[in-house]
Amino acid sequence: MSKFFQKTLTFVAITITAASLGFLPKAQAAALGDSQVFTKIPTPPGYPEGIAVNGGKAYVCGPATFGNFQPSKVLAYDLNGQFAQEYPIQNQDFTQQHALSVCTFQENNLLYVVDTQQGIIRFDVTLQQGLQEIYASALPDLPICSAVPAGTPCSPTADDRPPLPNDIRFDSKGYAYLSDSFQATIWRIPPGGGQPQVWYQDPQIDGVFGANGIAINTKTDELYFAQTFDAFGQGAIYKLPLIDNPTANDRTLFHQYSPGTGPDGIAFGASGNLYVALAGSSQISVLKPDGTESAIYSGPAFDPNNPNQPLPWTNPANIAFNDETRSLLVTNHASLVPNPEPLFGVFTVYVDDESVKVPEPSLVGALFVTGFVTLRFRRKQQPD
Repeated sequence: MSKFFQKTLTFVAITITAASLGFLPKAQAAALGDSQVFTKIPTPPGYPEGIAVNGGKAYVCGPATFGNFQPSKVLAYDLNGQFAQEYPIQNQDFTQQHALSVCTFQENNLLYVVDTQQGIIRFDVTLQQGLQEIYASALPDLPICSAVPAGTPCSPTADDRPPLPNDIRFDSKGYAYLSDSFQATIWRIPPGGGQPQVWYQDPQIDGVFGANGIAINTKTDELYFAQTFDAFGQGAIYKLPLIDNPTANDRTLFHQYSPGTGPDGIAFGASGNLYVALAGSSQISVLKPDGTESAIYSGPAFDPNNPNQPLPWTNPANIAFNDETRSLLVTNHASLVPNPEPLFGVFTVYVDDESVKVPEPSLVGALFVTGFVTLRFRRKQQPD
């Protein structure tokens, strides 16, 4: 592991606050904030970060950790938490470190996965051995702006750091937005895939861990994103209009978090509330449409298979919805603690809310497949 990554992990570990380890008894009727173990995640892959729900299954992506040379996988579970299927990621170079961070659905049954080594991978989850396509190429390592002539593509960061692709979300027009936590950049990928283009850059979102979780507000046509840790360990949620070339003047503060809380993955509910995974303080924050915090939930998660040993919430990373139970599904990333293996898992949080139903755009585009280009034309599919 590089000295840079070691320093980053050391800083983050120092800034986090301890999660509550009190026991949460199993309730007969769910109350807001009640939490239960959905599933444990085996090692390997461990370090679960991304989670997405489609067609009655939850898909968990990992491992997301520095210094990993092992195969990445997507693990599928039914909505009762029972293992259903495994999808090994193809064509990874195991001599080079890599990670699998976030995954999302845009078209019915097509899962998009962020691979730090290969780029954005897309495949049909209904096919056991389906073709895994490179939807968008890996992010470039930009030089810092202070070291190159004006007009040269660059990173507005104080230090020269490698790209760290993190979260991805689609808007209603089919554009994908990809956060880059180390280069103070949000990239945009055109409908149909291809080369990521710089969409938004800002030295103010430079920090130990910059742009992270992304969510699209379909009611206001705005992109919300988390900054996990600035130079002082503070985190925030910002919003930007979905226009072609937003500038720093377009960025609006939605909510400021105290040092050490570490906002990570975010997701809108149908209620209009924004749910925020706080990786530093190991909590879930609920923000109302005006940006005020209406609730904050803490673990642990009751384990029905081991009632006397609940699962501590440990660096929760990303959020999806189980609409059947009106609960959140949250990955227990456990990325900032020693001996994390017993903590890898997914837990539920009852919030009496459900996912936002987003109309699926019709796409006609070029899919960039490793070594060649495949043209594929589709009719619009109806979502589940």
